[in-house]
Amino acid sequence: MSLGSLALAILAPNVAFGEIPKVGSSCPSKWRSSGIAYFVKSSSWVLDPIPKIGRSCPSHWRSSAGAYCVKSSPASPDTIPKVWRLCPSSWTASAKAYC
Repeated sequence: MSLGSLALAILAPNVAFGEIPKVGSSCPSKWRSSGIAYFVKSSSWVLDPIPKIGRSCPSHWRSSAGAYCVKSSPASPDTIPKVWRLCPSSWTASAKAYC
């Protein structure tokens, strides 16, 4: 684990943004299915930003035809990726804290 990954793990508790549910899994409590396709990490864990549709998948990612989950609460309507996560190359953080 790199120092950057360790710092993210310490500064960004999983409970704040949650794990991105995999295709075919049910959404966690207070989350709902978006019905929109996304990219998923080609590994057993998925805690990285979700690259937007229409972009090619970064290394170690694969395209998914399934849905990801978004917050159901009006107070947190945004999807999981936030600016404290590292954006893939050629991506920048948006004003809405997405990559």
